This record gives sequence, structure tokens and C-alpha cells, in this order.
Amino acid sequence: MSRIYLHSPSGEARVYGTQRHAFGNLCNSLACAVVGSSMCGEPHWLVQFLPKDCYLLRGNASAAFRGPVFDTDLHGYLRYSQNDFLTTSDGEKIAIGIAIANTVMRLGSDVVKLACRLHNQCEIHCWAEGPNRAWLADLCERALSDNVFQPLVGWPEAIAFLRARDDEPVVFSYSVCMQFPNPWFLLENGSATVDGVEGVDDNREEALREEWAEKQWADKASLWQRCMATLRQRWPLLELKPDNWDHYWFGRNISFLDLHSTWLEARWRKEAIGSSFST
Repeated sequence: MSRIYLHSPSGEARVYGTQRHAFGNLCNSLACAVVGSSMCGEPHWLVQFLPKDCYLLRGNASAAFRGPVFDTDLHGYLRYSQNDFLTTSDGEKIAIGIAIANTVMRLGSDVVKLACRLHNQCEIHCWAEGPNRAWLADLCERALSDNVFQPLVGWPEAIAFLRARDDEPVVFSYSVCMQFPNPWFLLENGSATVDGVEGVDDNREEALREEWAEKQWADKASLWQRCMATLRQRWPLLELKPDNWDHYWFGRNISFLDLHSTWLEARWRKEAIGSSFST
């Protein structure tokens, strides 16, 4: 079974990976509730923002992009095609997954925001500084109380782990992806190089990289320090902290609420122009 890990220099805690799937379902369900259904026999409002090659737009136009069958297909598309891009009325591209996350961050409580952050960022190492561990533990306890987090999958132990110290950072990871710390984290993110790699064949290059990585594990304390320094320097926006909790967003902060507002405003203007000609 997969796991969400909480790492620190002196230990770690783990939560069942089923929680990440639950968080993803929560985020998708909230966003789809905002997207809603087609109404009054008209095409669904989101159609104009879909990519031109979207499979929902092929064939017989799926009953003119309306009705319960199309609405169900649309929600399924949003859930399972989150790397596809929507196009705003200004021509800006926005990944579906980003629009979902920003919708949740606008509407969700603090604990729902935490679920959204962990779902989207645990595998890329969101993190909290030592002094903020108690604050994060408080959020997790509230999430348990609100039944956003489930108690039998490791959260009580994770909360105790967060409260155990305030002098070490905690970094998240997902078991299916790279753990933390990891020497490859330094290499892939441009903060380290491997001597002798350039100009050798692929097999030799891989052997040199493996040899380099093995040496880094010899001093795990040093590896932790270097990986943490890289994380702080290159990805400060992955930090979980109270200072920006109420105004944190993903990408350009475009949500389904914004797309719907744009569609609605254009519709009102069109109707206003029509009514002015009729009078």
C-alpha cells in the first residue's frame, strides 16, 4: 500500500496512501459541484473553455453539449484529464488540475485547504519549518475532528510526531515517488553535478551517477542539510505556514469560479445588447 511520509532529520511518520486518494476525490467533487450541470436545454457553460481536441467535442457533438449524459462525461473528463489545458477568454492556458485546486482553495475551510495542499504537493515535498509544526498539528487535529482526515490510517501518530519537536523541519513525500532526503533530488534540481559524466556513454553515465548517489548516503545528516537548503532556496512556495494560508493559490490563481464568472458576464452583455436593439 502507498504511504504519505512525514520526514525529519531524527525520524519519520507515515499515513496510508488511501488518504491521498480521498483528498483527490474531495477536491474533484468540490470542483465538479461548481462546474455543475447544463441548464435550460442550453450547452454547458464550460464547453467554450475546453481544448479544441477534447474527445467530448467530437462526433455528433454529444447531444449538443447538454443533458445528463454529457454532464456526467464532462465531470469524468475533469477528474481524469487534469493535465489537459482549458483556454480562458483571454487565450491563457490553465491546466484542469490547477483550476480544480484553486477552486478548492477559494471555497474550502482551512482543513480542506490542507487536504488540497497535501494531495497536490506531498510528492513534490511540501514542508513546514520546526516552529510551525505545532500549528500544522493543530490543523491535522481539526481535520480529524471534521472527518476530513481519518483516524485509523496513521494521523494520530503523525500528529504526535509533529508535536514531538519544534527544532526540525518536516518534509512530506509520497511512497510512489522520490523520498526525502535523496541525493537524486540534488542532482535533478541543478544544485549538484557528477564529475566525469559528460562525454561518456549512457551506461557509463548511469554507473557514475549511481556511484555518486551511493557516496551521498554515507553522511545522511549532511545530505539532509543540503537537500533542505535546496528545497528552501528553490521552492519556498511549497512551505506550509500560517502567514500565507488564507491567500495561497496555484499558478495564476484561475479557478472554475473565475471561468464561470467570465462566461456569465459575456452572456449578460450579449443579452443587454440584444434587448437594446429590441427596444
